[in-house]
Amino acid sequence: MTFKKTISLIAAAAVLAASMAGCSGSTGGNTGSSTAVADQETMAKELAYTVKEIVPPEGLSVSGITYKNDLYYASAREVTDKGAVNKVVAFDANGTVQKEMIVSTESGEAMPASSGAPVVDDEGNVSVVYAEMIYKSDTDYSVSASIITLNAAGEQTGSTDITEALTGASATYISGYKADSKGNFIINEGTAVVVVDAQGKLVGSIPVESNSEFVSSLVITNTGEPAYIAMNYGNMSSKLTVINTDNATKGKEYSLDSLGGSIYASDGAGDNVFYVVSDTGICGVKEDLSRENLVNLLNLGVDNSSIESIYTFDDGSFVTVGWSEDAGGNVINHIRPADPSEIKEKTIVTLGCFKVSYMVRQAIAKFNKTNPDYTIFVNSYADTNDLSNESAALTKFNNELLAGTIPDILVVDPAMPYDSYVKKGLFTDLYPLMDSGAGVSRDDIIPNILTAFETDGKLMSICPMFTVDTVVSSASYTDDNGMLTLTKAREIADAKGGLQISMASSADEFLMKGVYFSDFVDFKNGKCDFDNDAFRKLLEESKKHPLQVDENEWLNDEEAYTEKQTAFKDGKDVLYETTLSDFDVTYVTAYAVDDFVFTNFPTDRPTDKSLISTRVIYAISDKSDKKDAAWQFISTSIKSSLSKRPYQWYDEQGVRHLVEDDIQYQSWLGYPVYKPDFELQLAHALDPYHYYNEKGEAVYEDRSVYLGGTMVKVPEPTQEQLDRMSAAVTGTVTRRPALDEIYNTIIKDEAQNYWSGSSTPEQVASAVQSRVSLYMSEHY
Repeated sequence: MTFKKTISLIAAAAVLAASMAGCSGSTGGNTGSSTAVADQETMAKELAYTVKEIVPPEGLSVSGITYKNDLYYASAREVTDKGAVNKVVAFDANGTVQKEMIVSTESGEAMPASSGAPVVDDEGNVSVVYAEMIYKSDTDYSVSASIITLNAAGEQTGSTDITEALTGASATYISGYKADSKGNFIINEGTAVVVVDAQGKLVGSIPVESNSEFVSSLVITNTGEPAYIAMNYGNMSSKLTVINTDNATKGKEYSLDSLGGSIYASDGAGDNVFYVVSDTGICGVKEDLSRENLVNLLNLGVDNSSIESIYTFDDGSFVTVGWSEDAGGNVINHIRPADPSEIKEKTIVTLGCFKVSYMVRQAIAKFNKTNPDYTIFVNSYADTNDLSNESAALTKFNNELLAGTIPDILVVDPAMPYDSYVKKGLFTDLYPLMDSGAGVSRDDIIPNILTAFETDGKLMSICPMFTVDTVVSSASYTDDNGMLTLTKAREIADAKGGLQISMASSADEFLMKGVYFSDFVDFKNGKCDFDNDAFRKLLEESKKHPLQVDENEWLNDEEAYTEKQTAFKDGKDVLYETTLSDFDVTYVTAYAVDDFVFTNFPTDRPTDKSLISTRVIYAISDKSDKKDAAWQFISTSIKSSLSKRPYQWYDEQGVRHLVEDDIQYQSWLGYPVYKPDFELQLAHALDPYHYYNEKGEAVYEDRSVYLGGTMVKVPEPTQEQLDRMSAAVTGTVTRRPALDEIYNTIIKDEAQNYWSGSSTPEQVASAVQSRVSLYMSEHY
């Protein structure tokens, strides 16, 4: 990190010091101060919509949808025990089919374009584009495509072959299409946009500008002109280009780089040239490319992480099409502007975060969809959900504190000086809420997690899930307490020829891991101790690692990568670093030696053998007057982190079946802190690996893992191995890395002077001690 960014982060912390002056004081009282992350006008506008969830007819796989004459027209493929049938199905808001239009093609194998919606006129006549990949061999193939028309009665009235209008041999697929007011069809081939007229004749083609560019989506702008959005992964840029359909030439271009992130676009209307799906909902994009947040989907109870496409309609409404694993099919939501009388009044609970992560997004949507009394209103302090400049998000948050607009719930970010916030009384103690009997109680949480999040006997924050950062080594390398010092690890490595002792890919990665596993910093008491031999040794060892690492180049170097994979098992490394996130012992036993133990990252000032790591941490503002509601949300998030789903299988026709008496217990992002779920996951850890074939028969397979470039069989895990892992996950693991980006930056900045040769280890240790000590005295 640059020195400039360090100064920026420290400046942000200085703002914090001033802001907290008005937030300290009694930690038990409630001042009733503002707890907003957005003003009342913004919240009212973004909540002024109603959501109707529409369950499409059973067995349909929807690829595009149009809303016309109070019906939903879907291009769909229905799979039955008699085979697959292409259809355009019109159904009402209850999912009841009103019209069913069979679409037939010459081969019978063509399918609707993956993101193309049926074109429906006022009379109910329908046009769709269908395409088929025709293979002569694995490398010799072409595309066949047709525009198919059906009348309002569902009768197919025409099929116009447009294969010749496409780009011939270079065409690889059709991912979507639009129709303009002139009757032209604009077709997205990925590497080109093709315009054909109503008779299927080629108007022209617009190819992408480079091999690293592709067309991601088509839109109809607010002026009625078609346009396409092209993404360039070579220079990470994107732009929208208007299409002149008279001669298939480029019109006005808009650079979309200022919008940030991936852009999922929909047709424009009114003052909005087009719409985009943001991290929380739907934004309108103006002519000057300014954005206006229109609909916050999460606040309305819609999980936008599962949305595959979005469609815009003349009445100002939106339809989203997504996929739900729980439902085993598509989920359709119609979002309409609402009259105030239609909106059920709920109490607003505000949530602030630096980034709306997948886990937070799911928790908010689920809570808002099901809770009858409260709505979680979320907003991100990072404008585009892009954390490339964390100091800007931190400064924005601290400025909100200065203004007295503190969210009820805060998602703690690693860039925040967390312990400083705790010391200054920003967060409330969660134990009284746990003891109130409403929501999760103390007894419901794994004890070591409570210990890890405690400060002076108070619980200032909590996580719904966690992982464990640890090290696998040989029992012969560790001391009687199972610990591994840096001095001992270096002796072993030297005896093996002076090898590196760690899998850390870079000098700063090794150094910071060693710092995390040491006791150099005491944030709770605002003290540090870096000017010692243990830190100097860690610094010297870090220099044995590369200063600059191209992760992509290393991962693509197959020989180097596979050698590193097996280094510990082959006796060439002292340890194997790993993150434990479930009770599957397969990977540990595959990479480890027979006498493996879980131990600490080697340092001469070791603390614990493992560290608790978290993706999401929740805290509640001590100034909030909605603490009980905030705790309801956090409790819901804690109790829903373990997935409990029946196994499923698909028959030869592709129809899904559930095995109701065989449940999978999965927690994709870590261990649940909710004790009943944690124990349930552990109890099923040794269940044999299996799946169900197309006949519904359970198939049991040997466990295997990709190791050193080869798929190898791994013996079934034993109870003894599972006990070792369980002890590593619970046991005495009560520490987690401190959350404070500034002190990390200070250490890395000073270490650069040693790595570059301009300072000695002694000088660096002294400088780090001085700077971190000063920083902590000012903020802790």
